[in-house]
Amino acid sequence: MAPSFSQIPRSSRRRYFFVFFGIVAMSTIFFVRFRHDQNKTEYVLGRDVLLPQKTISMSTIQGSEPMSLEQEQAKRMAVFKDYCRRHQPNTVKPVANETISRFIVNDKYKILYCFVPKTGTTTTKHVFYNLEHGTNTTTLFLGSKHLKFLSEYTDNEILRRLETYIKFIVVRDPLERLASSWKNKFMDIRGAMRYWFIEHYQSMLETIGDNEPGEKITYQDVNWKHIPFLAFIRAIARNQTRWMNPHWQPVYQLCSPCQVNWDYIAHTETLVEDFHLFFKKAGIVGRENIIPKMEERVGSRFYLEGFMKIPLEEIQRIGELYQSDYDMFGYSFQEDLDNLMKHVIKEKLHDN
Repeated sequence: MAPSFSQIPRSSRRRYFFVFFGIVAMSTIFFVRFRHDQNKTEYVLGRDVLLPQKTISMSTIQGSEPMSLEQEQAKRMAVFKDYCRRHQPNTVKPVANETISRFIVNDKYKILYCFVPKTGTTTTKHVFYNLEHGTNTTTLFLGSKHLKFLSEYTDNEILRRLETYIKFIVVRDPLERLASSWKNKFMDIRGAMRYWFIEHYQSMLETIGDNEPGEKITYQDVNWKHIPFLAFIRAIARNQTRWMNPHWQPVYQLCSPCQVNWDYIAHTETLVEDFHLFFKKAGIVGRENIIPKMEERVGSRFYLEGFMKIPLEEIQRIGELYQSDYDMFGYSFQEDLDNLMKHVIKEKLHDN
């Protein structure tokens, strides 16, 4: 079994990096940077300071000056369009039926929102529901009967909306989204839905062997084993077809990104600020009160702790699986690896 970040032997770590403390007030930490080059991973000695957890990856323009959100939005759109030009040049494909069914329609403000699970979907659905109905609810459970989907319209109505409505999507760092999906579906939710996920994905345990200890869960007189994070990640990394689910499926497989002329790409990491700018661009006035306040994301706290225990080989496979999402939406797999390594070093120093 490949070692996890936290299990790299001390002797091996010394081969690749060392840590020293200065006599000045602030210590400098040397860290290992993982450089992914085609099919190999090499260890490169680098120097940096600890970064804050999960900052937006496109934070500067030609130097250290922070970008305004408008500049960041322009950068996101440029990165996205460049990706589509390079990977799908001169091709015009119809939007997939699966994508049509994922578009939520707001006819009042002429907006289409393609929802990607675990990107702040509950919050975003409430925003668009409140816009459509003139309400300000945050507690109503929004099922399909409360929302209008593009698939409910005729072909001509669908085409007209795709051509003329504002197209909006929210995306998220892939590793953080995976961590949030596992925690929500296999740990946090209660009742029948949690047990459905645990029952439906019991076969994920095949990836870690029957001898691994696990929490026993009983529901309706049936015993199930808890799905550990390692089993979840390994299953997705090794057989995405067998164990894929929209809650952790790559965005490029859900919303046909390059077939849609998007007007705004929001990031979960900056969702509140994105809503304020989007309202301005969409001409939505006097409804700023329905924009939620900033809250700490569960995935942002958990993803470092969770992935530092995952074997390097599996993380590399996950990076390959979600590479299109990384490249298309301006995230960086290398940056995620760097942050994981910095977190491991920080924990090792704390333990010592």
